[in-house]
Amino acid sequence: MPSSSQVLPPGIGPSEHRQFFDELAKVVGDENISRDASAGALIGPHQQRSYGDPFALVDQDQHLPSGAVRPASVEEVQQVLRLANQFSMPLWTISRGRNLGYGGSAPAVAGSVALDLHRMNRIVEVNEADAYAIVEPGVSFFDLYEEIKRRDLALWPSCAAIGWGSVVGNTLDHGFGYTPNGVHTEAQCGMEVVLPTSELLRTGMGAMTDSRLFPLYKPGFGPSVDGLFYQSNLGVVTKLGIHITPAPESSIYGWGFWKAEFGLQGDADVVPALESSLRRAITKIPGANLEVKRFGGTPGKFLRGDEVETKSVPHSGVPTLEPLSLTDCRMASGSGHTDFSPLVPTSGPELLEWYFAAKEMVSAAKLDFFADFHAYSRYIIPIVLVVYAPEEKERANELCKNLIDDAVRRGLTTYRTHIEFMDQIRGHFSYNGHALAKLVDSFKAMMDPNGILSPGKSGIGRLK
Repeated sequence: MPSSSQVLPPGIGPSEHRQFFDELAKVVGDENISRDASAGALIGPHQQRSYGDPFALVDQDQHLPSGAVRPASVEEVQQVLRLANQFSMPLWTISRGRNLGYGGSAPAVAGSVALDLHRMNRIVEVNEADAYAIVEPGVSFFDLYEEIKRRDLALWPSCAAIGWGSVVGNTLDHGFGYTPNGVHTEAQCGMEVVLPTSELLRTGMGAMTDSRLFPLYKPGFGPSVDGLFYQSNLGVVTKLGIHITPAPESSIYGWGFWKAEFGLQGDADVVPALESSLRRAITKIPGANLEVKRFGGTPGKFLRGDEVETKSVPHSGVPTLEPLSLTDCRMASGSGHTDFSPLVPTSGPELLEWYFAAKEMVSAAKLDFFADFHAYSRYIIPIVLVVYAPEEKERANELCKNLIDDAVRRGLTTYRTHIEFMDQIRGHFSYNGHALAKLVDSFKAMMDPNGILSPGKSGIGRLK
């Protein structure tokens, strides 16, 4: 629940804050500003409309925004940034404010104004022939899926475990899904970005006016800069191209839960060969049992995602909210979760050693151990889902610190983290006197000289 107090940004008084919002109202209208954190956000997991972290690990005031502004266009975003520079007002960019387990819509620096982009919800284009979409930050995985379904397109969009999040926001935080294009950073192609100074640019081929290759060829000409806008505060991404998996023929194998779940997709002749290959590998595991279920559609047509049975993992690209119910396990109103998400090499012994250590730490904290493992070709993301009741948040916070410290001792760190730990995680990247951090800080100083955009995001440009 939101704090009853008004938390202002460092160095900003009530009069300046009021004047800033008066000017914002002239840009977006009174109905699209919130002068405190109590209302205006999309409905959250506890049916709240307030801004902040619904699953707070610390006191709300430590990460509470002082209000919010909800622009609906690129031009309005530009005007908001100009005003923020004029008033030296820190903003905290959110796409839809979901980011559950990592801070929700709460800022790293208390008192920052939420730059809430959920009204920018246009699906600019969905192209079936070239299998891509261009979306604004307010577009959810549900929105994109429903548009593809409405048009009966032969596409299976990737979606995160919980489908109400932003396609853009999830991608920019290195989120992932479960189709062949599930590594969203790799599927991303082309960005439109408003810089902190309010200048507008497009990356890659988009830098060429009216380029037809904007969502098709990512590198462009010369240095590629898309990566500057991942997990950073160097710009506001207002449009993003994303590649989508073409729907397979009307034949698919589904694999039920056995400590793992797989989806095999492809031509009708290819899928059985994939199954045979995996069966040979799995039968080498003592006691392993493999269950296969076939999902068929109309021969000669593509298989719709909603024709495939979905449990809790959206392998066929059909969004769901089912994983949210996991917080009910603590049997307490207002329970929440945070995620500890390390990167581990694909070494069985190393992963097993980490697993037992993590399980022991969770048990010592008197919390339930939930973990899932997302395996890629050269690394694994084993996520510990820390579920806690409101009165258990101090124990959950301490557990996260212990998990982070243990990872560092193993030469590991996380791919993404809660706002409470962003400074700590950034400190792990200390090679050669924090050379990378110094380079990023130099970009921040050049691109955002007044430091108004999302201070503290990933530990970059925190206000003093």
